[in-house]
Amino acid sequence: MSGNKTTESPLAGIKVIEIAQGVAGPHSGRMMGALGAEVIKVELPDLGDWSRSVGPFLNEDNKLESSALFLYNNTNKKSVTLDWRTQKGKKRLDALVEQADIVIMDWDLNTRETYCLTENTFNNVNPSAIQLSITPFGLTGPYAKHKSSPLIQLALGGYLYLTGLPDREPLMLPGYQPDYLAALNGHNAVQIALWDREKTGNGSFLDMSIIETLITLHQFTFEMSQGTYETIKWNNYDLYKTAFDMIIYMQLISEIKPEVIIEYGSGSGGSAMWLADLTKSMKLNTEIYSYDIKKPSFEYLGVSFEEIDLRDNFPNTKFHNKKVLVIEDAHVNVENVLLKTDIFLKKGDYLVVEDSGIKVKEISSFLSKAKNLYKVDNFYVDFFGRNSSSARDSIFAVF
Repeated sequence: MSGNKTTESPLAGIKVIEIAQGVAGPHSGRMMGALGAEVIKVELPDLGDWSRSVGPFLNEDNKLESSALFLYNNTNKKSVTLDWRTQKGKKRLDALVEQADIVIMDWDLNTRETYCLTENTFNNVNPSAIQLSITPFGLTGPYAKHKSSPLIQLALGGYLYLTGLPDREPLMLPGYQPDYLAALNGHNAVQIALWDREKTGNGSFLDMSIIETLITLHQFTFEMSQGTYETIKWNNYDLYKTAFDMIIYMQLISEIKPEVIIEYGSGSGGSAMWLADLTKSMKLNTEIYSYDIKKPSFEYLGVSFEEIDLRDNFPNTKFHNKKVLVIEDAHVNVENVLLKTDIFLKKGDYLVVEDSGIKVKEISSFLSKAKNLYKVDNFYVDFFGRNSSSARDSIFAVF
């Protein structure tokens, strides 16, 4: 290798304050350190991080400093002992946070209430800081004050049901796998928040739940992606190669900032739910509607589920004065659904047709009859092991 070329680490210049112990928070900090961030670990006096007492130990004569679990999750970090539970210690912690870009915490709701620690605790100290909270059940909801363990997480997350033989007891997965997965999701969330801060200058509070991580892993997530961010050309159009809709919708929603998102025919309403979470995380006041023949048996904050037979009926056209994004995933009477959608769409709105590769005739007929003019904004492909032509999704802009 010739020359003096050097490559700067992705998170060079980023300072992380880690007020977490165990596995999930420290492992997330470990990954940030591996990408070049300066990570300062804050430990309470006496025993410090509880993982120091977990074997195996590399040195039986000095167990406190030689736990393999602790060393694995805390490499490449600086360390400070600080009792943030006292008034003096809290002032010292504020001084560290004031200089930080990222703060990692694992204070559950009980701890926060005991020591008067709210989501706004560090906002006055450093409003541009990205705060990552990783707890078993998050900071809201009926389980927020419950204690947990990997065994409980795997049981509630549905994974013990999947392991072992049908006529035998469930098998426990070894180690702290739920915590590592949550750390990975937390790390990803921080990367997105850093990108958002570059555009807005604002910090974020990220409430990461270990149980939600396990639940979402029953589907394809960022970490299981088989695709890439690169584009290829298809009939002179840019074709995005991606394994998960959220990547594309994140790009699209951040650009057009829809006031209304209407989803047809997803069945379980799952897409509408993560779209509600996505728009909320982007600080958008977007109305989310999910229409299908049968609505789910549950409710979800931010989503309006409605039962509509898309072959016969259709929602009232109440969206004339709002910027609309429509996602068609019905696969039934597609042309008619698109024509009824065309009635209330207007210039500046967007229409996404899922699996457009198997709807070519319906789409062509629709485009010939529609009152609006549509242009193909781009294509992208879901790589779920299916034929790429059938999995191709089309994004249309109304102009």
